Amino acid sequence: MNERSKRFIGKIFWNYYSNAFREEEFLAGMPPRLEAREWGFIQIYLLPKIVMRRHISFQSPSEMKKFVLKNIPAHIYHSSAYYKYPGADKMEKKGWEGADLIFDIDGEIGRGGYSQMLLKAKEEAVKLKDFLMDDFGFVEREILTVFSGGRGYHVHVRDGAILKLGGAERREILDYLTANSLDVKNVLRTTAVRGDYGAKSGYFYEEANSGWGRRVWGYVISFLEYIKDLDEEDAIEKIRELKVGRKEKLVKNVSKEDAFKMLTSIKNEKIFDMARNGKIISKELGNLVERVVESSVEDLSIKGLSPSVDEPVTSDIKRLIRLPGSIHGGSGLIARMVDNLDDFDPLVDAVIFSEEEKKIISDRNMEVEMMDNTYKIKKGENKVPEFVAVFLICRGVAEYGC
Repeated sequence: MNERSKRFIGKIFWNYYSNAFREEEFLAGMPPRLEAREWGFIQIYLLPKIVMRRHISFQSPSEMKKFVLKNIPAHIYHSSAYYKYPGADKMEKKGWEGADLIFDIDGEIGRGGYSQMLLKAKEEAVKLKDFLMDDFGFVEREILTVFSGGRGYHVHVRDGAILKLGGAERREILDYLTANSLDVKNVLRTTAVRGDYGAKSGYFYEEANSGWGRRVWGYVISFLEYIKDLDEEDAIEKIRELKVGRKEKLVKNVSKEDAFKMLTSIKNEKIFDMARNGKIISKELGNLVERVVESSVEDLSIKGLSPSVDEPVTSDIKRLIRLPGSIHGGSGLIARMVDNLDDFDPLVDAVIFSEEEKKIISDRNMEVEMMDNTYKIKKGENKVPEFVAVFLICRGVAEYGC
């Protein structure tokens, strides 16, 4: 970013913050106990150097506003932690008093580009909220979901029960979320059979009454439905591919004869309907289900049911996280609080700058999707809406024209 671009970005960021501190939504994004938080800033005029000014504290939003307008920031962060002395220049002097539980979801730009990356990140945020509410029992008012302004979402849990958790306890939460500690015995429940369902003795499988039990059972049924729709030869081959067994024991592969019996059970509508309803009574189908679950745990495919989060962020009890309502200096988008993820489109709802035409000098040919439009940018001089100009300049692929 050259000096002309910095002046342009600095001016419009200043204009935003000069008004933001009077806006109800912006003030609602201030973290609880603002005065107990450490604050960090990266200033626009020091870019491209990334110099973090931290160990700063404020007693009120008005005090913070004076600092922000004097030192126009590209990025604003606050600590997840609460401190007795947040402005102390050494971490050991701050007096840690607890911390919010923070999750960071970042996408990776692939062939689908920026918009597809953001869509995938939103799917991960939905999964995470499902875990937090269904498995851990947090209520929605204790969970703040924020589009980061960059590549994904930040999720803040502000429940008093978690404030004093240390890094080790937070890693245990991560282990649960990411299936690192998943045990087959905890997701497949066995119940003894005595004369029921036409069997003299034995057991049947049931869906375990737990969050992971529900998810794994759904995974199993989806797999069985996939097998059911294959032709016989392909279905038998797919069943025989399943590798089963703990690392400490060896289990022989499924024979063609046993695979055929398993397939026959899948195609029995009465048995399969009971499986959909959380109960498996066929011995052959039970053996197959056990293989599906153990195999998916071993090859990590079950992890697809887990939300993808940046684990070091969650386990760090002194982390700095982006302020909701602030501008992301790497995109020009706002870190927007999100009430309804399903309806949220970051390339519309996180855009805050105007449609006024601005001139930019692009270093490449590209397309930009914003505000339900696709803007074709050619290498060299272009005239684009202000919000596109800010986005490209902040992304480092264009400079301000004049």
